[in-house]
Amino acid sequence: MTKNKSFAIIFIILYTLIQIPFVIQPTINHYYSIMQSDRASVARNYYLESNDLFKPRVDVRGNFSGITGMEFPLYNYLISIFYKIFKSDWIGFGRIISYLFGLSAMYLIYLIFKHEIKDKNLYLYVFPAVTLTSFFYLISHSILPETFAMFFALLFFYFCYQKKSVKNYLIVLISYTLAILIRPYYIFFGIPIVLKILNNFKKKEFYIWLIIGIISLFIFYIYYFQYYPNLNNKFGLNYFYKGDFNLSHTKYYFSFRFLFDIIYVFGKRFVLQILPVFLFGTYIFLKKMKKLKSIDKPSIQLLLIAFFTIFTFPFVIGNVFVNHDYYFGACLPFISYLSILAFQKIYNKRKMFYYIVVIVLFASLVLINSFRFREREDFKWLNNNKMSLLKGTNSNDLFVIDGSNPALMYTIERKGWLFSFSTQNDNTYSKPDVTSYIFNDDELHYNYNSLIIKDFNLNNFQIRVLFKFYNFGAKYALIQNYSKEHEFFFIDLHKFFQRL
Repeated sequence: MTKNKSFAIIFIILYTLIQIPFVIQPTINHYYSIMQSDRASVARNYYLESNDLFKPRVDVRGNFSGITGMEFPLYNYLISIFYKIFKSDWIGFGRIISYLFGLSAMYLIYLIFKHEIKDKNLYLYVFPAVTLTSFFYLISHSILPETFAMFFALLFFYFCYQKKSVKNYLIVLISYTLAILIRPYYIFFGIPIVLKILNNFKKKEFYIWLIIGIISLFIFYIYYFQYYPNLNNKFGLNYFYKGDFNLSHTKYYFSFRFLFDIIYVFGKRFVLQILPVFLFGTYIFLKKMKKLKSIDKPSIQLLLIAFFTIFTFPFVIGNVFVNHDYYFGACLPFISYLSILAFQKIYNKRKMFYYIVVIVLFASLVLINSFRFREREDFKWLNNNKMSLLKGTNSNDLFVIDGSNPALMYTIERKGWLFSFSTQNDNTYSKPDVTSYIFNDDELHYNYNSLIIKDFNLNNFQIRVLFKFYNFGAKYALIQNYSKEHEFFFIDLHKFFQRL
């Protein structure tokens, strides 16, 4: 085995080892804990309640069935299959699936660039270029469908340029359709389809690629614009955010703030650890572009995909993308390409310096993100005490939890409502669609996604609010103990109101 292969294998082994603490962590981790707990709850409810792929169920459901529209939940369903095989809903299964599809996506990036960058040591540059991106590092151990969707998008891209056959056309059709159903943010990976149509006008291939594009987008339209809203309307739960296409975003789109936010997101999640490498790779790419005479190169098409992703989705969703970097997951392959160019140049000039650079960057990646290994104290306390807290209750009992994160509900393995009893907790969540029907409009005010009662008074407030939830079927409540942060009081609502 060559020295280079040994280094690459050792690098992948080390990368796998540092993921293990995140995989075995017993609670939802910090990275987008709201999104992770929602997706994890859907997977667990496939296992515990219903295995109907087309009717996903969330935990924060009030007294509804929990069925709601969401991105195509194939990832969640795959996790539930592991639950059934091993007869356990261990949280680590979702993380392992994310990690394995992340490695597969990285291998596809290697295959995609293999013919453009004719270098026998290409694998030596690809693995660090991808894994040293903070975004990839974080999604690889999160219960999110990012690596899953990325895998199908890259599989589509790779087979676009393989030999013409019915089998390959089917792979292209299925993989692209799945990618955009699982995560619509990968829709611009369809650019190769557009180019194939334009380059083969009135030829046989023209009709093949046109049919592929039409079928994929038609299925996408049926799911997101017909089936998705129909689920919300039929089952009364409009839970997941679908974007907010609004012409009022135009002002923000053409502002300095938009440019600043784009730089902030990419700086924070995509190029933070590798900034010098990224800039060096950008310089090399700009020099190469002068010699390019065609846009058929994978690098140019991935650049177009990144460009349209960056400048389209903020217009569709507004400035919420600042706190949701996964909207730009489609940019990762091109960012990795720039780093590959830089690593190739460094290695060819000074091999030892290349190894030093990769080791230092790898250490900084682990160090900067190590704080995310720490469990949130409220999740940890609930997980450690849930057996005693839930004694005498069953899985069908509805709970009200004082808090704003669905990971609280996921941790105690119950269903019901989240509600922030204190304005101090008003930082994110308590879904209006799940809760607001219980109260009159004059009792409530909305702050982002949270509901807070006007004229807050701890004792009277809790009694009044809990009684309303009790009338709607809540049997128990977990109320934060404000004298002991991160701890909760358990209240049997029936006994509580009987005494009153």
